[in-house]
Amino acid sequence: MKIKLGKNSTFCKFPCLFCGRTFKAAGITIEAYFEGETKDVSTLGAYIQCQEPLNPSENFLLSVRLPAGSPLHVFAEVVWSNLTDLENNNGPPGMGVRFLW
Repeated sequence: MKIKLGKNSTFCKFPCLFCGRTFKAAGITIEAYFEGETKDVSTLGAYIQCQEPLNPSENFLLSVRLPAGSPLHVFAEVVWSNLTDLENNNGPPGMGVRFLW
């Protein structure tokens, strides 16, 4: 969660591990598969920008392609999803997820 402090600064409630970086990601459930990009990754979760977000409370296996090494695989739960787009000023479609360590 980011809180706007001033014109050009923000404060993350949970420190981002890779602020400003995006990584290719894919997820799979029993019924669905999606691809997207991670945003605002922290130790607790991330925002995943994707065209067809899953519904809140859905669990899935997330695979994140990091710049070096093997992909990171982690189970995650959808906390909220955003089906709108940039034209509505609600941000890109995607979902906020919590990692299930």
